[in-house]
Amino acid sequence: MSTGLEQQIRSVADAAFEQTSPVRYVPPVAERHAARSVSTRWWLTIAAGVLVLALVGGIVLIGGSDDAPVAPVDSSPSTTSPATGTIEQTAPDFSRQFSARGVLTMVPLPGDEPVMGVRVGGADLAAIAALTGVEPTGGDDAPSRDWLDVLFRRDSVFLLDSMLLVEALQEPDGFEDEFGFSVLDVDRYVTATNYLGAAVDQLTFPFDAMVLGGDMAALTQRAGEDSIVDIGDAADGQADILDRSEFRPVGEPIRIGVDGSRSMVAVSKSTPFVTAWLDTDGPTMADVPDLAAAAAVLDRDDQLYTAQFDVFDRDVDLAPDLAGQQSAADFPIVEPFTAMALGSSGVDESHRTTIVYVFADERAASASAAPIARLYAPDTEITAIELDDIETVGDVFILDEVTVVGRSVAVAGGAGDGGPNDIRRALLATFGPFIGHR
Repeated sequence: MSTGLEQQIRSVADAAFEQTSPVRYVPPVAERHAARSVSTRWWLTIAAGVLVLALVGGIVLIGGSDDAPVAPVDSSPSTTSPATGTIEQTAPDFSRQFSARGVLTMVPLPGDEPVMGVRVGGADLAAIAALTGVEPTGGDDAPSRDWLDVLFRRDSVFLLDSMLLVEALQEPDGFEDEFGFSVLDVDRYVTATNYLGAAVDQLTFPFDAMVLGGDMAALTQRAGEDSIVDIGDAADGQADILDRSEFRPVGEPIRIGVDGSRSMVAVSKSTPFVTAWLDTDGPTMADVPDLAAAAAVLDRDDQLYTAQFDVFDRDVDLAPDLAGQQSAADFPIVEPFTAMALGSSGVDESHRTTIVYVFADERAASASAAPIARLYAPDTEITAIELDDIETVGDVFILDEVTVVGRSVAVAGGAGDGGPNDIRRALLATFGPFIGHR
């Protein structure tokens, strides 16, 4: 299995359309169900996606037909912050309950640098096991074949790539010996990484935080008074070729923060980052307004089991024709956005994917709703990739509705024949109009 994380190029696009009469597109039920049938493809790395959301005020349903009636605005009451324009909410304790905002609270802010070029996400493995009816542990205390199918086939659920978990699943016995806990004990996890050239400390990421279901007494004792287990004696970021292991191929040390009160651990190459995680009063990614707003949108789905967030520079100026395949006219989203988010719930026919774009303000979001709705219409051609049997959006994603939520636009629907991962591969992991703005 590949342990590398995909480096995604983000683009900023050059053309747009604007529509002032939001409408709703609802495909026939039979069409949606047919398109959500499960394939039997194998994929050997956990999926990675694109995520960030915003929540304010009312909701407007948008769709693919200009003739459809305008949907009513949701006038349900909410408490908003005048400073950020986002709904103020307290995240559930991630050690007890999965939520998108809880994912963000697990990742400390990396110093004073801008939070750009960062991917943060997490998943509720215990919920996925319950949804699929699959036991993670086989008869010999190793991952069961059925559980590996759930994690790596990616035709029924969607997961964010965690390098640490992928490596641990390859060699579960060796991982437990070195790290002090079993990958099979992981009930929920959060992972964070930065893109190439991101304005953050390269030592900070990757970073993983995990809720463990097993006994942590031995690990807590091993951590000692500072609650940190040092795997390797070198200083942060330094290699020691005489102290290598399968999980540390050049001998770089790894730090494990241990919080027995929450049944959690955090793994990083950065001692300050782990220390910041142990200090639960410090700033986290949940304090980034765009991310917090995005999480609030995803958390409207009470069956959510995966949340992913991507943050990039709203002012980045990468011409869309650098892709070599598309012109500026292929990019319908005119307004710049800083973040995208993706959330998943359900399996098979009940699967639901939500994709969210976060804009600077409500005006920009409203102006972008109709162009985004047209992007995700079933007959929209996908021209930036070469994937077998994928020619249009309808081959990978079945649009249910597009909603304007404050200064964000949320796209909701189900997966096509290839499962949820095809949404990422075909729409959200390519240099194209789905991830680019003008």
